[in-house]
Amino acid sequence: MKDFFAWAACNNTANKDWLILGKGPSFGELPRYDISSYATLSLNHAVREQSVDIAHIIDLDVVESCSDALLNNACIVVMPWHPHIDNKASASTLGDLCNRIPVLERLRKQERLLWYNLSTAENQYSNSPIVQVANFSFEAALNLLAMSGVRKVRSLGIDGGQQLQLEFQGPRGQDPTR
Repeated sequence: MKDFFAWAACNNTANKDWLILGKGPSFGELPRYDISSYATLSLNHAVREQSVDIAHIIDLDVVESCSDALLNNACIVVMPWHPHIDNKASASTLGDLCNRIPVLERLRKQERLLWYNLSTAENQYSNSPIVQVANFSFEAALNLLAMSGVRKVRSLGIDGGQQLQLEFQGPRGQDPTR
């Protein structure tokens, strides 16, 4: 399994313009835009609604609820070496979890699973840079891109706080995946 930064260096990531997609209200505006000139990165469940170059996931429960979408809609999946369980960094590593979660193992075997060190973990892996995050996965995703040399990033669906675009809402406007 490759480190995100090694993969980014080999895949010309820095020379692309990026679009980060979240599940906030402005995600519904996506059909109005031609995004073909952008490389795309989704946050969490947004991968269910749009094919992307990279699906970024911090929380392990998202992997389980989006497993089919990850296989079908994401070219690459990137996760912290210590993914979050119950909103905190787990003691388990992504390598350990591949042995227990079939979709992660399949992505790993297909060389579509990348890792990085997230600042929330007590122990870091290898000498790879540490990606800072305080509150939201958007911070980590933006920092991943910036640390790999990307200079132009746009976003859709990174708004609304707890409000979600209709595609991500349950019967009462609640996120059914929480």
